[in-house]
Amino acid sequence: MKETNFNIKSSHGLNLFGRNWHPDDQFPKAVITLIHGLGDHSGRFTHVAEFFTNRGIAVTTFDLPGHGRSEGKRGHFESYDAVMQDIQSLLQYTADKYSGLPVFLYGHSLGGALVLYFGYTQNATLRGMVVTSPGLSPAAPVPPFTMALGKILSRLMPSFGMDNGLDISGISHDPLVVERYRNDPLVHPFISARLGMDLISNGECI
Repeated sequence: MKETNFNIKSSHGLNLFGRNWHPDDQFPKAVITLIHGLGDHSGRFTHVAEFFTNRGIAVTTFDLPGHGRSEGKRGHFESYDAVMQDIQSLLQYTADKYSGLPVFLYGHSLGGALVLYFGYTQNATLRGMVVTSPGLSPAAPVPPFTMALGKILSRLMPSFGMDNGLDISGISHDPLVVERYRNDPLVHPFISARLGMDLISNGECI
């Protein structure tokens, strides 16, 4: 497969780093636009891109704001609605590059929650959506005091960052995958008060 990089502007003027994976020596029959998870980045989905490109399907993706090689405070979105505009921009890039091809939107973890919210709130022409392990609710109940504090911080200090609490050992049964994740300099463990509360409240509505 062939990889090219591109940049698009976020709804708040940030530079977002994108990747396009294209099948070797053929024009694709479809396109998957991929949205990664919390603390993650697009570069960790090369194996997914290889699976699809080997079957004649192109892949477009980007690093979400505050993730990977994109600009922004680590683990912070201005809002879910702002990220919906960024996903729209990525889909527009895809439509311009692969005019006329069917487009599928695929999201994993936080990306899965974003894709479901996108389908729930946005008017977009897509052939379909795929989600894996969508982050629709916390892994464990959030204590009432923590929830109350989160609501206050999301209003007064929305970009206040904290550890996202993800259990790294649970991302794969393969210890090598876990070790690579742990040592990846583009992976981070942060989530902002605004993103944390948006993730919980919007997951409930979906």
